[in-house]
Amino acid sequence: LPKWKESFKLRTWSKGTKSLFWRRDYQVIDSSDNVIGRSTSEWIVADINDHRPIRPSTLINAFSDISSKASFSIA
Repeated sequence: LPKWKESFKLRTWSKGTKSLFWRRDYQVIDSSDNVIGRSTSEWIVADINDHRPIRPSTLINAFSDISSKASFSIA
């Protein structure tokens, strides 16, 4: 684990969709570029008015120009 105030990177990317869920993977990388943690999360999008789930295919079709390969690092 990183020491107090030690810098680290967090990488995340889309793992696509599964049923109603959007999936993301994460890696935590220490200052020596070693992967020291991994995780996966699943997200669901709900309609703001009726709170019913929205299928990913509905949003993917609406926003097809946004890349699912985007990633970022926090240093």
